[in-house]
Amino acid sequence: MFNRLSENLPAKIVGKPEHIANAVTFLMRTPFATGSNVRVDGGGAIA
Repeated sequence: MFNRLSENLPAKIVGKPEHIANAVTFLMRTPFATGSNVRVDGGGAIA
């Protein structure tokens, strides 16, 4: 089911827990991302 839905995403893949973890790690490490919202959706917001 998810693989078929991912065909419509710009990234063309199904998100994995590692993708979320990478985004969280980035936000924790950068001092310049304060009060930021980061979409980890494979480009679904723009598709």
